[in-house]
Amino acid sequence: MTERIEGLLFASLAKALPATPEWTYGKDLTEFFENHLGSAILQALYGPLLVRKNPEFNRNLWRYDKQIMKLATRLPAWLIPKAYRLRDELLDVIMKWHQQAALLSETMSSSKMAGGSEVDPYWGSAMMRERNKMLLNMEGQDAKSAASTDLGFIWASVTNVVPSTMTLCTHMYRDSSLVEDIRIEVRDCIQPGTTSRFDLNKLAKQQFLLSMYAETLRFGVQIHIPRCSPHQPLSVAGATIQPNKMILINTGLAHSDESVWNTRNGQYPLDTFWPQRFLVDPTDESSGPLRKDYIQPCVSPSTEEDKKMNSQVPTSRQFTLEGLEGSWIPYGGGQHACPGRNLAKRIILLASSMMAIMFDIELLAPDSSLQFGSPRFGFGVRKPSAQVPFRIRRRQPVSEH
Repeated sequence: MTERIEGLLFASLAKALPATPEWTYGKDLTEFFENHLGSAILQALYGPLLVRKNPEFNRNLWRYDKQIMKLATRLPAWLIPKAYRLRDELLDVIMKWHQQAALLSETMSSSKMAGGSEVDPYWGSAMMRERNKMLLNMEGQDAKSAASTDLGFIWASVTNVVPSTMTLCTHMYRDSSLVEDIRIEVRDCIQPGTTSRFDLNKLAKQQFLLSMYAETLRFGVQIHIPRCSPHQPLSVAGATIQPNKMILINTGLAHSDESVWNTRNGQYPLDTFWPQRFLVDPTDESSGPLRKDYIQPCVSPSTEEDKKMNSQVPTSRQFTLEGLEGSWIPYGGGQHACPGRNLAKRIILLASSMMAIMFDIELLAPDSSLQFGSPRFGFGVRKPSAQVPFRIRRRQPVSEH
């Protein structure tokens, strides 16, 4: 799946600018990512049929995203007609996509459908095809409720990972030394014979890139995680939660707990982005994500393999999440952690690396005006509070290996 997203994103970015080294000016970097990365994810996950038949679907999804908090208040349609109109238009498009995909699937040979391929030319994946069948076979479900379920699924799969990638890239391009560090690190991950296609397994081992990724999610993800104890009462901060009573755990609060996180004595406050926060430098005792006086809760006993790994003294900066159980929770945790977390991670690493290698970008807004707001705390990720004007140009391709 990641390879499909990579191919679609590369094709989109290749057409994004004139084939010249000249600067091109843009009004909003956020919209640039929505158009290119958002469209690539939609086509990869849900197939070309949805987007080809409805070329405005991606833009309307982002317009709908801006109305989510109004819909969450459950105000009547006459008070927020635009929000309801956008939702109904998207539902209508998804219902028609379901109908078209189901009809076209009937023309596919049973051997092709049973061939083990995850790719489906009409549904995007075999999972989406079988999921639709399952939903329609459930008692009380119909075409409209299946479309509603898929709208929520599509919205969640696109509108968090895209702004998170944009946040990483915004901080990367704010500091020329950061983008150069990323370029040096990911250059060795480019596949032989290509100029900007990556070995994804290598990419996922780059220590500074991983720290940027983890800090992006610590800084930006502000969602409520619903949990309950099904059988036993639960003690939380001196309060007793009865079985089957829901509680909400907010990632934003966990990610800004000053009793846990290292700020280097206030040098890097938790409401700011510190790219090296998740790197442990063996020559610097003040490095790493945890406060040195933080007393960690009890954790599972180490295995022999863990002990062996921990006994090896690193000689360079190493990325770590050790000790952050319950404190770094952008995907939730436990058995109910986000099932798409590995794909989301790969998308963020891949897209930010591709941007660094392919483009020079200068942010035209002063640092003082580039603020990340939280107008829907608990419902997603932080985003720039205003448009981010920029200029962009192609870089010389990295020499083929």
